[in-house]
Amino acid sequence: MKPFLIRNLLFTTLLFVILASQAQEKGTVYARFLSPCNASQAVEVIAKRLQTFHKKNKAELLKDNRIKLSIRKPIDTTTLQELLLIKGEVAIYETCENFEVYPLMLRINDILKKEQDTTAIADEDQKKYPWFTRLQPNMDHEGNFNPGCKVGSAKASDTAQISAILNRQEVKEFSGHILFMWTFMPVNKWEPVFELVAIKKMTPFPMAFPFSVDKISKEVNAYGFPEIAIRFKKEFHQPWAVMTQNNIGKCLAIVYNRKVLVSPTVHSEITGGAASISGNFRIEDMAVWLAVIAGGNLECNAVLEK
Repeated sequence: MKPFLIRNLLFTTLLFVILASQAQEKGTVYARFLSPCNASQAVEVIAKRLQTFHKKNKAELLKDNRIKLSIRKPIDTTTLQELLLIKGEVAIYETCENFEVYPLMLRINDILKKEQDTTAIADEDQKKYPWFTRLQPNMDHEGNFNPGCKVGSAKASDTAQISAILNRQEVKEFSGHILFMWTFMPVNKWEPVFELVAIKKMTPFPMAFPFSVDKISKEVNAYGFPEIAIRFKKEFHQPWAVMTQNNIGKCLAIVYNRKVLVSPTVHSEITGGAASISGNFRIEDMAVWLAVIAGGNLECNAVLEK
């Protein structure tokens, strides 16, 4: 094959890949629910989610569990599919302090020590600390506990195994008052390491979305990062003020589908009913979160029709 033909073929292939990765939907698009459900209620949720992208976007229920989506402004295909699939459980929870949880971590380590076959393990640290070779404890170089609600970190490849251990019945018997959840974002962009956050299972009054939300919008904070600004309904101002007052110096975790988006430390009581989600997140992810918070919980999953 001639050189210029090879170059043209490579260029065409590259262009196709780029366009495919940036595919967008506009106009009339169809989707269908994956199983029987309360379709009319689910379509209302989908419509509210779509309207965060353009106020004239619509969702209409058709026969045979099909949905007609009218999209005025192009939406990335991947984003649109997420809006149809993501259940959308969002709430703010109280947390446990790192040093409070460490004794539980030691008990888990003892359980694993008794189970392992030490004759097959050459590494002495792994023999003594089988739990902590999986989950790196959140301590400084001198062995002091770092403040906050993050109790450790682990490689992405180890998170499933760690979660399985935490969900074992014998572990839940002494740690059942805590929900362990991973952070949504890795520690940094270059290393797939996630942090484990200790959530209080019996949070007195978790702020659940969208029921408590009066207004939600996209903003840019003082540091130039995009943020989701949240204003709670008037009847939730007092519970939010009490929650922040009771947790001064501690973390509150904003949880999205059992992943912790942010866990900021509370420095003072918040009396104005305001909250925000900000950080070094992808704009596409934040657009989905805003849509999910505004639209509410989706009980039925749907997929785009090709």
